[in-house]
Parts: sequence; C-alpha cells; structure tokens
Amino acid sequence: MYDFLLVEVEREVIDSVFHFVKEINQEKYTFKEPLHEMMGMFVLESKGSIIVKSLTSEAPLQDVDHITVPSIEKILVDLYADSDIFSFLQGSEMLNIFESALGKYTVNTNRLLRYAKRRNKEKDIRNILAQISGK
Repeated sequence: MYDFLLVEVEREVIDSVFHFVKEINQEKYTFKEPLHEMMGMFVLESKGSIIVKSLTSEAPLQDVDHITVPSIEKILVDLYADSDIFSFLQGSEMLNIFESALGKYTVNTNRLLRYAKRRNKEKDIRNILAQISGK
C-alpha cells in the first residue's frame, strides 16, 4: 500500500505552496509535480510523502463544509490521466476502481466525460465505461 498526500493548487501559486508545505512538513518528503521515475524511486518508497501539483483548469470541484474538494468525476479521470503519479494502477485494477466507484457513488457521466475531454482522455474513459456496462 502506498502512502502519499496529493495537494493540487492553481498553477500561479504552485512554487509558493510547494515551498510552504516543504517548510512546515520538514519530517516528510515533499515533491513538486514528480515524473514517473521520481514516483517509483522516491515518492512511493517514502511513507507520508506530499505531492504538490497544478490543478487542471475547469476541474470539477465541490464544497464540503466550506472546504473545496475534488468531485468523484475528477478523481476517476485523474487516476487514469495522471499516469506519472498513479502508474501502479494498471489494467484490471483501473477497471475495478471505476466499477466500484460507479456502483457506490452517484457519478455524473456528463461531468466525467467533459472533464475527461479537458484532459484529452474522453475516448479512453468512454472505453472504460463501455467495458463496465458490457459486464
């Protein structure tokens, strides 16, 4: 099991947030937009690492108790699209995650596909949805 925290912020403030998080959490490793190699060699091997990355514009977010959090649609698309970060989720694992999420949560398919299109993954996400509905 992997243990890391993902913090997404507006592109304009990523450097400031990265340095702030790094300063206040000196006992944990902090990474700014790590690539696949860095994920495998450092992030996934370190307990409690923190990843700071830029938030995709127009990402589907929601407010929960006055805190902005990602919607289930954003989480699903990002799990698929952010292959540098989530490379450990492949093949049937990804399909199982989607299937489980669709079974447990109310997923707005239009919002899911709109965000997938924004991330240039609409065709792939449609294929995943088709595989699930074909079971």
